[in-house]
Amino acid sequence: MKKQCECKNGDVLFKGYKDLFKISSDEKFTTKGGDLFACKTCGLIQKKVNANFKKKINLIYNNYSAYPLTNGNENLITINDKNFFRSDIVINHIKKNVLKLKKKKILDIGCGSGFTLKRISHLYPDNKLFAHDYDKKEIKKIKEIKNFEDFYTGNINKIKNKFDLIILMHVFEHVERPINFLNILKKKLTPNGVICIQSPNIERNFLDILTYDHICHFSKTSLKFLLSKTLFFRGKFFNLLKKEITCVVYNCNDKKKTKNYLNKFKIKNKIKNFQKKINKINNFKNHAQKLSEKNSKSLISIFGTTVPSIWIANEIGLKNIHNFFDEDKFKIGKKILKKKIVFPRHIKKNSILIFPCINKLAKEITKRYQNLDGSLKSFSQV
Repeated sequence: MKKQCECKNGDVLFKGYKDLFKISSDEKFTTKGGDLFACKTCGLIQKKVNANFKKKINLIYNNYSAYPLTNGNENLITINDKNFFRSDIVINHIKKNVLKLKKKKILDIGCGSGFTLKRISHLYPDNKLFAHDYDKKEIKKIKEIKNFEDFYTGNINKIKNKFDLIILMHVFEHVERPINFLNILKKKLTPNGVICIQSPNIERNFLDILTYDHICHFSKTSLKFLLSKTLFFRGKFFNLLKKEITCVVYNCNDKKKTKNYLNKFKIKNKIKNFQKKINKINNFKNHAQKLSEKNSKSLISIFGTTVPSIWIANEIGLKNIHNFFDEDKFKIGKKILKKKIVFPRHIKKNSILIFPCINKLAKEITKRYQNLDGSLKSFSQV
């Protein structure tokens, strides 16, 4: 089996993964099957990429739309009861701690709707902005962004320009052959250029394994080790968001490359614990299905509108779902899977509430709204 980490030792195939529904990252595509495994050397969790996988991936990307519920805007992230865009947090951090964002050439790879470029243009307008994506579906909107220069599609090798900053905002997990990909991008950097990578942290965001088009599921340890195999000599990790990994790799030519040692015992234990978590997902699915069957006349409401919520809705059966509820003001009143999205205060009393998240978060949400007094079902701990 060809591995994305390119390690030569064996791997561990996870049981029970095939039977779970998988959802595309734009929440429009649903499938089952597929293999998930961990590298015994570095612990990287990854998908088996074969002809069938690639066929489905192409189907997803040919019909892809970024953030369809919010008209191309990022989902809001709540921190200390305040809402933020993920891009703003990352961009401001780069400006303050990594690179002065003035008169810089910036390339956003996997730009989608162009939201990150819009935020850069708004926050730091004195830069030249470039975009790359799978196709040109969004090119008209992106061309309207102030200080936008050029749009690329297809093979990144064909890009002739050099950039001070290349952004991979929730893109790197989609990439096949990530080591080779970064080595190519290094050639596209100016001498002091940097690449910023943000990706889901599988140790904090375990349900990311349900995102079908995510090929790699990084932990900080596995991403560090993978970066050590590239042509980059120096990288730095930042703790910006709980469920995300954010790191910057620098285009410098240090004489000595930093060695990255792995603890084989810890990796072995992490793989065992990962299998236990997959078992918990299946148990949660089974409990939710039984709850639905026993209460066929009750109203079932599911918290959230992202991949985990779409997943459990499909596992329960869409005909059994009354609605979804969310705190994101941009989503209220819209529909997902033909079901209305409502604010938590509008949930009918004594509904069955399904929270595809850890119990701690479910309790925090229910405390904020007195009407959420129905049957509560969430993960005890994942």
